[in-house]
Amino acid sequence: MKRNNRDFIVRNAEEKDSEYLAVLCEQLGYSTNLKKLESRLKKILKDNDHIIYVAQLVNGEIVGWIHAYIYKLFYADLMVEIGGIVVDESKRKKGIGKELMKCVENWGVEKGCYAVSLRSNVLREKAHAFYQKIGYKNEK
Repeated sequence: MKRNNRDFIVRNAEEKDSEYLAVLCEQLGYSTNLKKLESRLKKILKDNDHIIYVAQLVNGEIVGWIHAYIYKLFYADLMVEIGGIVVDESKRKKGIGKELMKCVENWGVEKGCYAVSLRSNVLREKAHAFYQKIGYKNEK
């Protein structure tokens, strides 16, 4: 998938993106070992039930990512679970997060999923405001 915006594109993540992804993980609050991240990324990129999109500026810099996967339960229809999303702190409020979410929503439709779900710590007030702004509801 590749979606264009005048300032950035959204595309599927690639193994070569690992260093950018690691930096953004730090901004999300998750320190990570680059070698472990690279190993996990390599496996996930081969799994058709997972997707990782990146937002890339025209200069090549990756400024956001979203990871989602198919959530399978024997008693419910398929749905997409967002494993994580982050946009570089200096690039927020420019439509990048919204575009990443749209890409995952479209991917979910293609996969036959009926809904998109995500979990977010109650302390992440700005994240909750973002999700509500783009139409998500808080459920427990």
